[in-house]
Amino acid sequence: MAPQSFSSNPDRTLNQLTNVEIDDLTLATGDVIIYDAPTSRWKNGVSGGGSAGTVDITDTDANATYYPTLVDGAGAGKVIHADTTTTPFSINPNLGDINLAETIKIETGTSTTAIGRRAGATPLGVGATAIGNQAGETNMGAQAVAVGNSSGNNSIGANSVAVGHKSGETSQGTNSVAIGHESGQTGMGIESVSIGNGSGKTTMSNQSVSIGNDAGNTNMSYSSVCIGRRAGNANQGNTAVSIGSSAGAIGQLAGAVAVGYQAGENTQGVFATAVGRLAGRTTQGRNATSCGAGAGQERQRDNATALGHEAGFDRQGQNSIAIGQYAGRNIQASRQICLNASGSVMGAGNTGACYINTLRGVAHALGVGVVKFDPLTFELTYSTN
Repeated sequence: MAPQSFSSNPDRTLNQLTNVEIDDLTLATGDVIIYDAPTSRWKNGVSGGGSAGTVDITDTDANATYYPTLVDGAGAGKVIHADTTTTPFSINPNLGDINLAETIKIETGTSTTAIGRRAGATPLGVGATAIGNQAGETNMGAQAVAVGNSSGNNSIGANSVAVGHKSGETSQGTNSVAIGHESGQTGMGIESVSIGNGSGKTTMSNQSVSIGNDAGNTNMSYSSVCIGRRAGNANQGNTAVSIGSSAGAIGQLAGAVAVGYQAGENTQGVFATAVGRLAGRTTQGRNATSCGAGAGQERQRDNATALGHEAGFDRQGQNSIAIGQYAGRNIQASRQICLNASGSVMGAGNTGACYINTLRGVAHALGVGVVKFDPLTFELTYSTN
């Protein structure tokens, strides 16, 4: 019999066709036959809802977007799926770009990487990297890096770094660095650095530095520096410096310097200096200087100077000077000089007076208590007779 086809004789049966080579002429619903060109024969196909048993694969490196196909399991009658509209997973084989919507985005053309839900959701700046839930979500600058949930979330500047949960979260300036939970969280200035949980958390001005948990936590001003837990914690003034746990913690004003545990802790005045544990701790006045543990500790007045352990300790008067341990310790009067080498507490004294303890007594025969200066030794002594 000459070969026949279905198209010329649509009512023919398989038994009547000479170019059919199948194992079982009894076919069930869904079974298929396929045409084999090399042998010019129709043969058994693979059962599967009318789909062919094999597909042709074409090699390509085209600069185009392709979508992976998906199945919901093995077995007969399965449907092949591809998501091309809603939240597509796509690949560009030419560029090497990978995009799993709201989860992973790698774009080699711009050298950007985003990993995490909504990380880098809007276009990232060239070379930017965002890793974590909502990291670098909006307006991430070129070469910026955000690592951690919500880090660099909204407007992180070019070349900036935010590492930690909510670090540099909102409006982080260019070339700035925030490392730690909520460090530099809101309004971090250009070229600023915050390291530590809560450091520089709110309104950190340009070129300022905070290192330590809660250091410079709130309203840190231009070019200020705070190092230590809670150092410069709130309202630190321009160019102020606080180093030590709780140093300059509250209301340290412009140009002030506090170095030591709780030095200048509360309301340190403009250009005041406190060096030592608890030095100038509370309400240190403008241009005042205290150096030594507890020196000028409580309410040291403007322009006062206290040098030594607990010198000018409590309410040292304006323009007064206290040098030595316990010198002018309690309520030293204004415009007074107190020099103490006795190791004992020297009292308040009179306004505008000068007190020296101790002077060596010598029998100068000048009258008891008369002071003599020796121009050769530069010693002050007093006459004992």
